Parts: sequence; C-alpha cells; structure tokens
Amino acid sequence: MTITLSILAVFGVLAFHWLGLFLIRTMFEALLVRFGRLGAWGDEFSFAVAILALVMLNFGDVLLCSLILVGLHPELQFFDLVLFSIGNYTTLGATPPSLSPIFAVAGPLIAMCGIFVFGWTTSFLVSCSNVVRDAAAARRKAAGNPTSRIR
Repeated sequence: MTITLSILAVFGVLAFHWLGLFLIRTMFEALLVRFGRLGAWGDEFSFAVAILALVMLNFGDVLLCSLILVGLHPELQFFDLVLFSIGNYTTLGATPPSLSPIFAVAGPLIAMCGIFVFGWTTSFLVSCSNVVRDAAAARRKAAGNPTSRIR
C-alpha cells in the first residue's frame, strides 16, 4: 500500500508541475504581448516574471511533497518534512531515511520528481528564451533592421 501511495504521489506532483507550467506559459505569453512592444525591456521583464514563477512552482512542488508526507505521518513536524523533501528533491535522494520505512521509499521518489522537474523546467526556460529571441527578431525585421545583435 505504501509503494502504491508513493507512486501515486509522484504522479500527483508531476501533474501539479504540469499545471503550473501551463499557467506560467499562458502568463508569459500574455506579458510578452503586453510588454513586448517596449522592446528588450519588455521581453526581459516577461522572462524574469516567468523565472520567478518557476522558482515559486518548484517551492510548491516541494511543499506538495511535504504535505503528502504529513498525510502519511501526521505526528511529525511539518518543517522537518519540508527539509527532508528539499534535501531529496535537490540532491538525488541523499537525505538518509529515518523514522519509518516510508522515508526509504519517499526519498528516492522525491528525488525522481526533482530530476524530472528540473529537466522539464530547463527545457521550458529554453523555449521561453527562444520565444523572446524570435519576438525581438520580428520587431527588428518590422523596423527594417533584420540583422541580429546576438550571434
């Protein structure tokens, strides 16, 4: 039962992250349309807001992992479970298991979420960067200056 719940929790965290990325992408595109006409400043502002939102989404992922652990062990301190989740989310499950067998399973599963989410987030940032680059190139072309300053 513990393994089944843990695996379902992984899918829950990944679904949460997917929803977050969808909302951030929507917000990023809306900001780019709104502020893109301001030139590079508007592009960079839109990109910075997307990065800030991604940082907050990753903290949300960690908090969700912690809340799942609280549901399995309500007698433990939430702050300790947050530290456990952060340690595993960012360091490939390097935090040693303690207190119960669930942590021996939860640590590597949280690490698996972290590995997958960091790669997903990186590809998302590259995609956003390409959108900003293409928007700048389109503005330069519309202004009659098709040459790029970035090589």
